[in-house]
Amino acid sequence: MYKELLQGEFGPLGHYADELFTAKTDFEFFRLIAESVVPLIRRSHVFEKFYFQCIKERDEHFKLRSELAAIVPIEMEQVFMALKKAIEGDIRINSTEVKQQVAAIDSIFNQKYTYMIPTYIDMAYESIKHLLQLLLEHGFIDIVTMYATVGYNAKKIAHIEVFTFAPTLIRLHELDEFSRHDVNCPMWIIWEKFVFIAWCWVTPFAFFKDKELRYDDYCSQQESSYLLMLHSGWLEINAIKKQSKSDSLFFKRNTYTNWLKSMLNIFMLEQQSVLVPEQEYFPKEKNDPGLYRVELRFDDIDYRLLVLDVQWSRDGIIDTYLICRFHDGSGVLSVVSGLLKEPVEKEVDVRSGRSGSINVHKCLRGIKGTIVARLFFAMVSTYVIKMRIKVIYDFNLFGTDLLELKTYIKSLEKMPHRYR
Repeated sequence: MYKELLQGEFGPLGHYADELFTAKTDFEFFRLIAESVVPLIRRSHVFEKFYFQCIKERDEHFKLRSELAAIVPIEMEQVFMALKKAIEGDIRINSTEVKQQVAAIDSIFNQKYTYMIPTYIDMAYESIKHLLQLLLEHGFIDIVTMYATVGYNAKKIAHIEVFTFAPTLIRLHELDEFSRHDVNCPMWIIWEKFVFIAWCWVTPFAFFKDKELRYDDYCSQQESSYLLMLHSGWLEINAIKKQSKSDSLFFKRNTYTNWLKSMLNIFMLEQQSVLVPEQEYFPKEKNDPGLYRVELRFDDIDYRLLVLDVQWSRDGIIDTYLICRFHDGSGVLSVVSGLLKEPVEKEVDVRSGRSGSINVHKCLRGIKGTIVARLFFAMVSTYVIKMRIKVIYDFNLFGTDLLELKTYIKSLEKMPHRYR
């Protein structure tokens, strides 16, 4: 498949990609990545552009993370001091259990530099949550509602629905979770994972012999954690090379298969921008909405089918393409169909009125095709999502987004005429 799609300089990459997808063993799969795919990408003329784009995205990620991480300690201490003041100033509160919990949190902040994993911030966060739960159980709802959203069950018993006292910490956790997630994983992380395979494959065990784990201060702790990660990855690749069974902590074949497809899409788009005249992809009449139109909707006949209606030209007929088919009772089906009924930009809590475990990441995974999830939907928080747009016209898209969406659509199953 990819051998036909990738041409010229990219031809060998397509050849090895096809071999990867049909590899019978993990040894064969990861060997091809380490010895063929990574070196080929590094030698390509577009590698510099690709690499520096990854660097740019990585730096932006860590800049935002650094800014959030600097705010979090201040925010947490301010929250605790305000909560502590409210408790000590309320003559109604005489619970020994509450006072002991306040003292325990005080101790966490006083001994902050002794914590590594979990951090004192995470310990304080969980302890403040427990303190608020205790206050709720003792009936001090007026204090709790300053730091959490309180709901009531059918028996009118109060319970905490969402803790709201540490928005910056929640944003930081969501940023870390998103960067670790298999779906919509940033390209800079994907490339680093592939480079890690190549490093583990060619590096001898002697690399670790003169290394020392130290935990004297924060910097040495971070360096030691990094060394342990390298060592664990090396051991896992070594087990793959020996073709012995081992638990996959770092190198899960299905995950790397999906990541490779995302990476190949970038090189296919780069190839198209070189081989195909620019005007074919970037129409001159940018303000003409009839030139290119894509609408996300559920099928009129089978409500479980999520489809794209695509009009390739102003006077062209509408082609309908199948994105995915949901099961009856699917939580993702319920969320997406609800979103399509709401106005654009309206924020929706995915847990509202739904049983079972569901979050925004699960919803985005359920929408097959990362370009569709990225263009049509926006993650607000772990449990809140909104639609960016329901209908996309050509002037809404530029550069690689337009090319990637076209490439993705062409890979979908076109629905029979009766669906148009």
